[in-house]
Amino acid sequence: MFTPNLALPLIAASQAQKHVPVNEALQILDALTQLTVLSASLTAPPPAPAEGDRYIVPVGASGAWATQAGRIAIWRDGGWLFLEAAAGWLAMASDRDALLHFDGAAWLAAIRSDQVGVNATPDGLNRLSVTAQGSLFSHEGGSHRLTINKASPPDTASVLFQSGFSARAEVGLAGSDDLLVRTSGDGSVWHDAIRISAGTGTVTFPKSGYQRGGTNLLINGHFGINQRGFAGGALAAGSYGFDRWRAGVGGANLAVSGSVVTLTSGEIIQSIEPDLWGIGPLAGQTLCVSAESPSAPLLVQVGMAQAVIAAGSGRRSATLTVPAAVTGVAALRLSRSGAGAVSFSLLRAEVGSDAGDWAPRPMTTELHLAQRYYVRLVGAFPVHTNGQHSSSAQHAHLLLPAAMRATPAVTRTISSSANLYLSSTAQATATGISPGSIRLSIRANSSGDCFAVFENIECNAELT
Repeated sequence: MFTPNLALPLIAASQAQKHVPVNEALQILDALTQLTVLSASLTAPPPAPAEGDRYIVPVGASGAWATQAGRIAIWRDGGWLFLEAAAGWLAMASDRDALLHFDGAAWLAAIRSDQVGVNATPDGLNRLSVTAQGSLFSHEGGSHRLTINKASPPDTASVLFQSGFSARAEVGLAGSDDLLVRTSGDGSVWHDAIRISAGTGTVTFPKSGYQRGGTNLLINGHFGINQRGFAGGALAAGSYGFDRWRAGVGGANLAVSGSVVTLTSGEIIQSIEPDLWGIGPLAGQTLCVSAESPSAPLLVQVGMAQAVIAAGSGRRSATLTVPAAVTGVAALRLSRSGAGAVSFSLLRAEVGSDAGDWAPRPMTTELHLAQRYYVRLVGAFPVHTNGQHSSSAQHAHLLLPAAMRATPAVTRTISSSANLYLSSTAQATATGISPGSIRLSIRANSSGDCFAVFENIECNAELT
């Protein structure tokens, strides 16, 4: 006969040697009361156990513990006694300072509750609730990572900061997979302060008047720089008009009023040089192209990839993936998607899927960027020599206002001259000698005064 819970032996009526079941019961009580085991993970019996040592036998134990998984092993009188645990029993494992709970099949960590409160009351939403002056999460000999996981991109995984239990700031993945920092003055209306694109790492500042979006890869996106003095109208195939913009293979017809471009026909192209912006090859990257208030659908193409910016007021954008075949320079082509004219303004192209607001660079900066590819020197540049004999030569060097992407090809006109060799203005030459300078040269026909006045000097290092 045994007790129902601990299986302690009972004394039968008229039982001989009553001390035997009493002592057995006391030893079991001694083993199980205030149960503390030396280990619950040791898989082989220790070689020299002490009397009364207790262990929980783990799965996979060997030797005398084989087939005893889950039982409590007690070293008693020179041998192992194995006691069955019942569901709900608790035991402290000394080797890891952990409280264990037996669920009827296995020993588990004792704290397994759907709600835990530390000096606080948890609820269905805040299942872990802590009231304290601080909370510490530390390493265990190496790194430590706190993980907050959400089910899908539209959900939220974030850290929320409150004042008087009213939200004031949030950092995390709020409603998308982009990292967002946002603030609130009342816990209801939110203001996005910083957004970091999950796909590209591009940082944008949605509420900043200075910048929202990544680097604009287009130069002269407002069409305000016009060194060639293009009056608008027809452009032949491949010809440049407004700085950095050239006509496509079928030519183009466009006009600019203020910052509004009206493309009547054809396509315009700007070649983007990724190395200028330090972004590496564009192949395989997402490119977002945006414009202000396109009057009709605007077709955007890079290589064989294309997208359409929908017509409408305000900032409109489209994204495309730059084909792998586009290596080095990427030609961005714009045209009307369909028949007829299209008007738009303030063009941007940036890496990533988010369209930034129009944020103009300082005009001097924009001009220098344009002059990396084309410079027109305005004014008269005289070169003079007092020739001692036929073929006497004179050279003058001019520094360009901006270093160009390569040594430029140079053209010029000669407004006046005298005593040039063979009486030909071909003897007054302009030549690029480096990305930052050109040389003006004249050659005399005979002894005496010789000069030429250079005007309309154009230095071209454009991409085609």
